[in-house]
Amino acid sequence: AVQLRPSWDEGWWYLGTMLYDSDHFAEAAPALYRIVELDPNVGPGWAFLGLSEFETGNYSDSFIHLRKAHELGFSESPDVEKVSLYHLALLQNLNGEFDQAIELLKTAFGNGRPPDQIRTAMGLALLRIPLLPSQVDPAKDALIHAAGEAAVLLASTETKIALKKFESMLQDFSGTP
Repeated sequence: AVQLRPSWDEGWWYLGTMLYDSDHFAEAAPALYRIVELDPNVGPGWAFLGLSEFETGNYSDSFIHLRKAHELGFSESPDVEKVSLYHLALLQNLNGEFDQAIELLKTAFGNGRPPDQIRTAMGLALLRIPLLPSQVDPAKDALIHAAGEAAVLLASTETKIALKKFESMLQDFSGTP
């Protein structure tokens, strides 16, 4: 149908999101790119494009497109927003924007107890480790988990408890630079 009507943005949307949902990220990206060509003000279109690029390892374009989605907003797409902001924070961390990554995660997931993957991302940023979680040596999991717990405590302004967590980390990981 999109070959017959190349300007049919809804058709491109269905095609791109269907491919994305079925984990065909490389095939989804061109359809999603067509969506943002047709309407550059569609935040969720930029988000799905950036997420598809992230999954294919195209981190530089993903960073640009997820940032664009964040700037435009997600027009009542909270599920897309959460996933997009998480991946944007991972890419900020990968690019050495540690404070921005923590702030974004704190803003997006600060209410309540964030999931493990958010704490891991916050731990990486707190420790200033410019890697994605999948790139981290599993031997460092305990350190990153502890740092993530400390980052969550700091984000929720529980500074006294966070300080105790840091003191515990100094003892538990005294041989780690």
